Amino acid sequence: GPHGKYAVAFAAVAGMDPGGGGGDVAGAEGTCRLCHPLCGRHGCSGPSSNDCIACEHFTYLTLAGDAICVRSCAADTYEDPAEPMVCRPCHSECGERGCAGGAEVSACRDCRYARGPDGLCVSSDSNACSAEHYVGLVPHGDGGEEPTCLPCHAECDQQGCSGPSAASCSGGCRHFRDLDRNVCVATCEGPRHWANLDEHTCARCSVLCGGDGGCYGPGPAMCTGGCAYAQVDGECVLGCPESLCRSAAEATCVSCDSEHALPRSVPLCDAGAGTDDTPKPAAHNATGTTAVMVGDGGDDDDIIVDDDRMPADAELLLNHGGCVEECPADSFFDGSLATEATRGECVTCSALCEGASGCVGPTASDCRRCRVVEDAGVCVSQCPVGKYPHEQPDGAGSSVCLACHSLCGLAGCSGPEPSQCVDCSAAAVLLGWACVPECPITHFMDATRVCRACHSACLTSTAAGPGVALPGAPLVPRLGCTGPGPADCVACKHRLVLSSGTAGGTSNMCAGDTCPVDTYDMGPAHCAPCDAACRPGAGCTGPGPRRCGACRRLTHHEAPVSASEAGVDVCVVECPAGWSAPPPTAEQPDDHQDGAGPGAGVCVQCDAQCGAE
Repeated sequence: GPHGKYAVAFAAVAGMDPGGGGGDVAGAEGTCRLCHPLCGRHGCSGPSSNDCIACEHFTYLTLAGDAICVRSCAADTYEDPAEPMVCRPCHSECGERGCAGGAEVSACRDCRYARGPDGLCVSSDSNACSAEHYVGLVPHGDGGEEPTCLPCHAECDQQGCSGPSAASCSGGCRHFRDLDRNVCVATCEGPRHWANLDEHTCARCSVLCGGDGGCYGPGPAMCTGGCAYAQVDGECVLGCPESLCRSAAEATCVSCDSEHALPRSVPLCDAGAGTDDTPKPAAHNATGTTAVMVGDGGDDDDIIVDDDRMPADAELLLNHGGCVEECPADSFFDGSLATEATRGECVTCSALCEGASGCVGPTASDCRRCRVVEDAGVCVSQCPVGKYPHEQPDGAGSSVCLACHSLCGLAGCSGPEPSQCVDCSAAAVLLGWACVPECPITHFMDATRVCRACHSACLTSTAAGPGVALPGAPLVPRLGCTGPGPADCVACKHRLVLSSGTAGGTSNMCAGDTCPVDTYDMGPAHCAPCDAACRPGAGCTGPGPRRCGACRRLTHHEAPVSASEAGVDVCVVECPAGWSAPPPTAEQPDDHQDGAGPGAGVCVQCDAQCGAE
């Protein structure tokens, strides 16, 4: 057929006038129909945009090798630098911002799931972010934020983390865990701690260690900074043996006859000791058993031998080298550190405990209330991936980490609702800002598992009527769509536009309340395209070249059959025999109008003297 048209059999044409085709007729069994507008003047083999011989604008090459004509490259495609006017799909891991100049993952402007440690996009079903990385949001140049694989703290081990700090390590520590602060550290620094190489923890030194409280092991013989009270044979002790007395000059035991010897009758902690940083040693009875002096040291004072019970006025507590009646709010009473002269020691709570609420032990699981948030009974600096901080009502307790919704993905969430997921799981799709099990009937799922709205002409509800089924579909129309356009509807809300008038063509599409331009109403809720000879945009009132609002190429005036009838203007591609087309002009070039000129030419009858060709 002519340029811009293709041949179809008459048997496949419904509702069209087979008699007035003029130059449209391609042999005895066919007629020429209009190609898809995106084919331009290059011709086609069928009605759709993938039947074009060449494209008027851009050509989209799918991964399957199909060529489809498009007006411009879509967001998830790019124009091939080596082939201008050719669009190719971006890498499957690219996000909504598409890619720049290539199908490689390195060309992605943003990522569908997250940007990996090497700067390339990674998929949600990979483990790229689980090995010593976590998913965090990083600002990009367009003012938004992009999920990115960020490195864990250097002290986290290979089990990963939930955030950037040393308190966010998900598994073990590369070196040691400070039990007081529940953080990973390179070395056990500061006073009163030692490195437990077997458990990879920083443990507390013995209460008997003095000076800076340092040690290299758990026992009183392993102190490195001197002794808090006294030392005998290299071991820190609370009291000296009966043959010796504590020295007033240094923390050691000396002969009781020494000028620096303290009286044996001075108790370690007495009622007046308060928070004295240099408590005095306990007394010993004649048998060497540690005892406590009750009274002012006179002859009538009682010497109470320790039998695991202490008189009320002698039950003071050691607090960092001083004596107190009760532990401060940010510490707990440790009875396991009891001595002959004290009930025990005040031990500072973990740094993750809320200071005023106290604790019952030294670790982050012993807090009465957490300073930041609680996860499964343990105070943490932030919730691990897959959980969010939930504030207790009316301040009833610490905020607690609760599990994200089951539809959330690996990047976690900010709250309990599916709309608060950072990303969606492999079993979910994204609808707006929420993760849902599947797209509603009003939407379709695209290649990135995002729900996109159906065209407004699609039937998505039967509330306003039953709709119009597509050819070959069930009598009761189904709802929804398979893509964004009016040709992707499963059924139509108002009207169905048949492709080239065919009953079952590949480009049937839905329309609104009225038939769209360049189509006509051919019956109940159905529209058909105007004849190929009609000018695009001018419309028509019915089938055939005699019902055009204006002609696309040439107008031929048919003489009336009888004197009582008027002549008829017919749109034709070529003037019939005995008639001539007007010469080309600047407004009407010879390769012709295609609807672009100011008006179609009119066929002029040849002079009777002209011979037939």
